[in-house]
Amino acid sequence: MRLAPLAAVLLAAFVAAQEKHDVPRFSSTVDLVTVDAVVLDRQGRPVRGLTAEDFTLLEDGKPQVVASFEAFDLGARAALAVPKAPPGSVATNLRSAPAAARSFVLLVDDLSLAPTRQEVVRTALARFLGDGVREGDELIFATTSGDAWWTARMPEGREDVLALAARVRGRNLAETAPDAISEWEAFRISRFEERGGGGEGGGPAGPPGNQADQPGQPPTAVPGSMTERVVQRYYQRRICDSVYTPPWQCRAMVQSRAEPVDLRRRNRTQDTLRAVDRAVFALTGERGRKALLFLTEGFLNDPEVTPLQEVAGRCREANLAVYSFDVRGLITGLAGADEPNAPNTAELGLMQVEQVDFQAAGSVSLAEETGGFAVRNTNDLAGSAVRVAEESSVYYLFGYAPPEGKGPRDWRKLKIQVKRPGLEVRARKGYTLRTIAEIAAAAERRPVRKGAPSTAKTKPGEGAAEVQLVPADVARSGCRCCPSKQRRPAPPRQW
Repeated sequence: MRLAPLAAVLLAAFVAAQEKHDVPRFSSTVDLVTVDAVVLDRQGRPVRGLTAEDFTLLEDGKPQVVASFEAFDLGARAALAVPKAPPGSVATNLRSAPAAARSFVLLVDDLSLAPTRQEVVRTALARFLGDGVREGDELIFATTSGDAWWTARMPEGREDVLALAARVRGRNLAETAPDAISEWEAFRISRFEERGGGGEGGGPAGPPGNQADQPGQPPTAVPGSMTERVVQRYYQRRICDSVYTPPWQCRAMVQSRAEPVDLRRRNRTQDTLRAVDRAVFALTGERGRKALLFLTEGFLNDPEVTPLQEVAGRCREANLAVYSFDVRGLITGLAGADEPNAPNTAELGLMQVEQVDFQAAGSVSLAEETGGFAVRNTNDLAGSAVRVAEESSVYYLFGYAPPEGKGPRDWRKLKIQVKRPGLEVRARKGYTLRTIAEIAAAAERRPVRKGAPSTAKTKPGEGAAEVQLVPADVARSGCRCCPSKQRRPAPPRQW
């Protein structure tokens, strides 16, 4: 008779526990967002000795309370001495070293690099390794082709990195055929202009006296369109015959030429972004200043290449600043301007702008959105690389709690101001929040074969009983590399 009350109590406890298990829990706990910033004077030199009272931190234009503040000053750089192993020593990949003060990624975009510019890259890297790094710095040397991936600590690994830099080979062979078109032209033709024409109506695409379009054929390209410009050039270079090749047929030739050029550009951009993402993932969780020196001829800012925005976001999450170095150097003329049947002066000027600005807009955007800067139209790449190292020696780290009122994926605009006049602050421009489920899903993904992106999609929060908003900057568990000399990085993301 006494068992009935006990059974009722146990049944009630079981039901309560089952209800508690079935009902999802939503936590409002949010960790601190961490932001590092570099302050420069009018001469571009890092400013030391600032305190938290010298700064104002704004999110979406509203001042925020700084919960934590740290000032890092590594002091003047001391000369690096490469240690020599004593006689009879045993080689080992174990080392006793404190946490690195700075971490650098030297990423060479050999997929976009012309063979004639590989020596420029080697010179810049040698100067950076000689005058920029200091004892204790962590380095990752990598190429976008995947031929090289090496991690080293300075100064022990300097000779290894120099040897790898000497082996860099440019893989981008210039198009010299008469029917060659630039990547920017192929991009505009394939993505924004209809096949067979740029729209309705328009004047003739061929030179005066050409055969008119045949009935039932595609309409003529709109004057001023990219298709028309290339068609005119094809007639001028006799790729299209003014007597036997009607305009519609010449436009079809231009379209057919543009499609593979644009596809090749997209694939190369995807490979480049995968290399950046792999480096970011390897450094996520590392403490200290992190910078990625990206030596490239640039890539287009293609709005349909969504990984560009995703990779930029992950760079901000990892507090990693990207510095883009245009290895083309000082551009004073356009290749092919002196060739027979070269475009007219006006067209050459337009193509110059396209080559210098448009064809590198993506790499410039990646740098500016992550708190770095872009080095363009200069032959002093080595000096700019050393400047990055100097900026990484003096920086400030802020921590604050993000205000409520926005969703986890909403963009939060960030700005750090310094109260002293004449100073410039360089920091990332914003961030987004992510759920624990998104972080776990990203960490569990595995590498895919090159050129075969995964089509699987994971919905944010799917399968998670507890959803907790955390700043995107929070270090992911399991992302750090092992402490051996040649480390294997954490797997990259898929898209």
